[in-house]
Order: sequence, then structure tokens, then C-alpha cells
Amino acid sequence: MKTYTLFLVLIICLVSNCSSKDTLKQQPPPCELRVSEGFENPIGFYDSMPTFSWKLPQDTTTKTQTAYTIVVASKPELLPNNPDVWNSGKVASSQSVFVKYEGKPLKSRQNVFGKFNIGMKTITRQIGVK
Repeated sequence: MKTYTLFLVLIICLVSNCSSKDTLKQQPPPCELRVSEGFENPIGFYDSMPTFSWKLPQDTTTKTQTAYTIVVASKPELLPNNPDVWNSGKVASSQSVFVKYEGKPLKSRQNVFGKFNIGMKTITRQIGVK
């Protein structure tokens, strides 16, 4: 079945006369989200202006990050559509390490919740056909 599917994909590429095809599509959330120096889900934090880092989800296709959006709210039910603390907006960037929080400084004992979306480009290449 796998061989048949791969053959069908190659035939479709040949018929449509493509040598590479780039598509931007909805992707799974980032993996291994960290705050500042590598903290995972901290219940307390010393910095009122933290940074965020994440890894791209892994699968069998080549992917590059093209954008990200970070939203932060005081309650989880406000996410992702009504963040009351910070909304980065869509940022066209491949950066995924030490991305700066740019909202109002967080206060001591303030609870916040975040949601991270990344935009990735999946690159499918035709191989082995001349």
C-alpha cells in the first residue's frame, strides 16, 4: 500500500509538471516549549519579561517555520481569541529560540496562560525521476 501511494504521488507530480511544491498548511503545536533558560511549565518565575523557545514537530517531511503567534491571557478560557495580557500578532519569522515576551511586565504572583501557534512550510520534492 505504501509503494502504491508513493507511486501515485510521483505520477501526480509528473502530470502537473512540478519539480517542487510548497504549501502552507495548519500544523500541530510546537514541541518542548520552554520559558527563558529551559524551564518547562514553571509555577513561579523570576523574570517579568520572559523569553520562549520551542521545537518544531517532527515527521517525515521537510519543514521550516515561517511565522509564529503567541497569545497570553489571565484565564485559559480567554485563549486563543480573547487574550487580555498579550497578543504578538502573526510574526513572520523562523526564530524559535529565546523569542521575547513583549507585553506589559508580568506581576509577582500573576497567573498567566499561553497558546503558541506556528506556521510552517512543508516542502515536497520530486526525487528519482528524470
